[in-house]
This record gives sequence, C-alpha cells and structure tokens, in this order.
Amino acid sequence: MIKRGRKMMITSILNARLAKIFITATFIFYALLVSGCSTESKLRLSGNVEGDNYTVRSEVSGTLTEVLKKEGDSIQKGESLFVLDSSMQQLIVNQQEAIVRGKKEKLKEAQNDNDGSASEIAQLTADVDAATAQLDQANLLLQKHRIIATVTGVYTNRFVQIGDIISVGTAVAILAGPEERKVSFYIPQAYLDRIQLNQKVDLEIKGRNDDKLQGTITFIAEEADFSSENIKNSNNNDYSSFKFIVQVDKGQNLKPGMTADAIIPLE
Repeated sequence: MIKRGRKMMITSILNARLAKIFITATFIFYALLVSGCSTESKLRLSGNVEGDNYTVRSEVSGTLTEVLKKEGDSIQKGESLFVLDSSMQQLIVNQQEAIVRGKKEKLKEAQNDNDGSASEIAQLTADVDAATAQLDQANLLLQKHRIIATVTGVYTNRFVQIGDIISVGTAVAILAGPEERKVSFYIPQAYLDRIQLNQKVDLEIKGRNDDKLQGTITFIAEEADFSSENIKNSNNNDYSSFKFIVQVDKGQNLKPGMTADAIIPLE
C-alpha cells in the first residue's frame, strides 16, 4: 500500500510538472504569434466626403413663403430655391410702371405739339429715361424675391423655414459643387511624418469594396487638434491629431456625406 501511494504521488507530481511546462510553452507560442502580427504595414483612417461648398444668400429682405427644393436634390445654376413675399415690391413695380406711362405720354404730346421747344423735349426725354431706370431697378428687386442657385451642384443644407423673416445677406442654403470632392481626415501625431503635401493616397468608399480611388493631399494643418473625437483610428491612444485634406480625382460619382477610408503606408 505504501509503495502504491508513493507511486501515485510521484505520478501526480510528474503530471503537474508536465502541465506547467505545457502551459508555459503555449503562452510563449501565443506571445510570439501576437508579437509577429502587431507590426502594421498600413494605417487606415476614416472621413466623410465633402464638396466645395457655396453659400446661397438672400439679396433682399422679406418673409419666406415657399421652399421649392429639398436637401439632396441636384440643382442647376439659376434654378429657384425659395420665394419671399413680394406683394409690397409688386405694388412698387406697378406704381413705377404708371409713372413711366405718364412720362411717355407727356413726351409724345410735346413731340406732336409744334410749340414744344427742343429743351422741353430733351427734359421730358430725360424724365422718361430716369423713370424707366427706376422701373428696371424695381423689377430687379422683384426678381430677387425668388432666391436662385448661384452654381450648379447638390443641395446639401437648408437653414430657413417657411414663415421666417429673411434679411439681406441671410444664408439660406448650402450647395456642394458637382465635381470637386474632398475628404477630411485626422492623423495621429505619431504618424504625421507619413504624409506630405501633393502625396497620392489610396481611398476606399464604404459599401463600394470594388471601387478603388485615389486622391491628392492638398492641405495639412499646422496645429494639432487635441479632440479625441477627431481621431478616426480606433486603435490609437494618441489624443493629438492633425487634420489633412485629400482632393479626390474627378469623375468618381461621389456624393457628400459618403464615408471614405484613406490607406496610409507605414513601411
């Protein structure tokens, strides 16, 4: 019995030692494996596609009565976006039209009257020209109660609602240019030396895995941004980052708001 117990004890000790050796070996193996995979060959950063934005502003004051387009619409230069109440301006136009008609009638009478002097006719002609110029100005202001697109592009933002009182110079909408597309990224400080102006960058559009694009770095910020929200690389612990902008090659059919990844080589 004693020999059998001693034998079992020795066997248990040997098993425990073998188990310890196995665990240690397994740990070392996985440690080496993880260490080998931790070396990244590229940095992936995410950003949103933007267009060259153009602010549409009202040139006259008035109450907004109509919204003619919706966000996301493709807009042609000269298309109407909003309408302001023009009733008062229409009255001014009507009054000025009546004034022009009266001036023209007086001029016609003077021209038909043999007693009309040259100086009188010249003065009446000048009066007609002045009244007509005022009418043209009144009509121009009337037309400006329809706020139009200043460029061809995509209607991305609206800042006003029906019933709002609009002042001269009020920003009412944003249009993104139809061709120019750019993407803003934030790169951690540790990788800042990996980018430079005019560098070509590979881009991938989320949801379009087969669509490989390229762009050119056109801007790199001189100062760091310390907001962690701006660091798009989720594996990074550096809370300072630098903004840079990639101008996307034309003809890529990209829309503002799409998500794009920039692939920055690290080797």
